Amino acid sequence: GFLIAVDPLPITRGGRCRVIEGYAGDPDVNERISELLQGQKLDLVLSDMAPNISGVRAVDQARAMDLADVAMQACEDWLDNGGDLAIKAFQGEGLDAWVADLKRQFSLVNMMKPKASRPESREVFVVARGFQGVNTALM
Repeated sequence: GFLIAVDPLPITRGGRCRVIEGYAGDPDVNERISELLQGQKLDLVLSDMAPNISGVRAVDQARAMDLADVAMQACEDWLDNGGDLAIKAFQGEGLDAWVADLKRQFSLVNMMKPKASRPESREVFVVARGFQGVNTALM
């Protein structure tokens, strides 16, 4: 196997890692991912994406939820049945509904706030196991 890393900035990589410079969800980046996969599926989608914070809570939360949707779209496009998702998310408007949608597409979904996270931080982590494919009832 190998790892595909997507980042807008240059990053250091190991030997089996392919790096795509750009933003996750951009059509050019998605095309490059598809080329690298050559029809294969992923075992894991891991997202540490976070929006640039503006200080306006409603705007920042909307941006964070957009990034969560980008990660979910990656699952729908490339995650193998039985695959997993791990994502950094932010508590606020839209997260509960987004997690409820995950529960229709994965066997097991857990949301947690690590003890190491600052108490005032809205950052949480969502781990979803056992992708069951796109739920057409949501479309």
